[in-house]
Amino acid sequence: MRLSKLPWLLLLLVVAAGTTYAQQPPYLRCSNVSESTVDSVTILDIASKPGDTVYVPIHCGTAAAISGFKMIIRFDTTLLSYVPDPDPANTDGSYVLFKLAGRMQDVQDSLDGQYPSLVGTSGAVRAMQVQHSFNPFDSGAIIAQYFYIPPDSSIPYVNMVKGSDVIFKLAFVLDSQATQGEQAALWWYEVNEYYIDPNNGTLVYTDCRRTDMADAKDTSATIFPKTVNQDGFVVADTAPAPQIVSFTAEPSSIVGATAQTTLRWEVNVVDSLTITGQNVNFSTLSRFNDQLLIQPGAIGTWKYVLKAFNESDSTFDTTTVVVSSGGGGGTNTPPVVQPIIPNSISVEPGTPVSFSVTATDAEGGVVTLKATGLPSGATFGTGGQVVGTTPVTGTFAWTPGQATAGNSYVISFQATDDSGATSTSVTAAINVQSIQGDYLFTTSAHGKSPVGGLRGRKNVFLPIDLVTTQTVYGVQFDLQYNSSYFDLDSVITTDR
Repeated sequence: MRLSKLPWLLLLLVVAAGTTYAQQPPYLRCSNVSESTVDSVTILDIASKPGDTVYVPIHCGTAAAISGFKMIIRFDTTLLSYVPDPDPANTDGSYVLFKLAGRMQDVQDSLDGQYPSLVGTSGAVRAMQVQHSFNPFDSGAIIAQYFYIPPDSSIPYVNMVKGSDVIFKLAFVLDSQATQGEQAALWWYEVNEYYIDPNNGTLVYTDCRRTDMADAKDTSATIFPKTVNQDGFVVADTAPAPQIVSFTAEPSSIVGATAQTTLRWEVNVVDSLTITGQNVNFSTLSRFNDQLLIQPGAIGTWKYVLKAFNESDSTFDTTTVVVSSGGGGGTNTPPVVQPIIPNSISVEPGTPVSFSVTATDAEGGVVTLKATGLPSGATFGTGGQVVGTTPVTGTFAWTPGQATAGNSYVISFQATDDSGATSTSVTAAINVQSIQGDYLFTTSAHGKSPVGGLRGRKNVFLPIDLVTTQTVYGVQFDLQYNSSYFDLDSVITTDR
């Protein structure tokens, strides 16, 4: 329920001066407060080791934007003590350390954007303040307030938008003598403010002090949120944390992507553990002093993380494995190009030639296999080379033309690994046979090639090629063909 109360600005002044209420009728007693049906504030439970600083989360859910709030929280002083804000301005130690979160952090970010020159200075605009109350009405309580009044009308108000999340966290220290499972309570506090009328000695109630918020739509409206699970607890956890005695890689430096190493570990007070990293995703409920053989599978520096868990806590450790290709310190074996068998090939012009070449690297690195001396029109990989992780194989392919007849070609193949080491060259010789005698054939033609034809089609060319070892001044030949399939129309000579 949203009740018309005091203007928000006056409400804030009351925190510093309780007597202001006496001048602002009507008065509201706690018995007359109706909680909102949609807005809520909750203290969330959290575990802590005795003697540790713990940040207790405060969760807030609002159905509309809020222009400000005041929260009054009591805490168990026998087990909890608040942490004073270390800011030098906190001269009396009354201000409490806290952390913004969620929508309240958004409010602070917006304020920092309005006053960027003040960020990081003593004059920085702070959206919230949290103070240990010395007011007799609030003895032993924490008062957390969010309010902001722009210095002039040209600067917009900064409201906390509607939503449901943790908006800040209060810092407390749990007593070092707390026992396992002991609960230190925090709870929402409310008190009726009153004074004794000096004229007649009667008790006069002035107001109910409790957690409330101001509606951003109308700063004269105050919302009393419902406090779901109104008690929160810091629960003492004295169970020992999991312990990682050791976590190593042996050896921590290996050569080659196919090389292996062993991860070794020893842990105590652990229920389970996991190990993750390059090519590793391991978990166990029982192997707490053990080892694992791994193969990273790639050159690089790889970090492996061991996480150990028990019911109260978790911890982690890391180890690093360096996988090198062999350069920069270790002994590196140059790659090897496998022999080409046979390594001398004789072919006639027009006969296709192809064979495979393979290179390997003992360290498992990246290999570049390159061919030199390629004849015109020959291919090997891309641009005369093949690159890949060992083993690397490329295919040489070539069809020698008529102009290559009688010539020999030697092609060299050499491999280089990613450390710069090179292999011994391996060669292959291709001998293109010389033309023996004169002959006619119809498998090729200058500018034309054999073509088929549909029934009744004309101008179907049948190329006839003549190879001679010397200059000729005439040619005569017989051509046999099946006249039932086609008719010879004419003979067309070429430039030769």
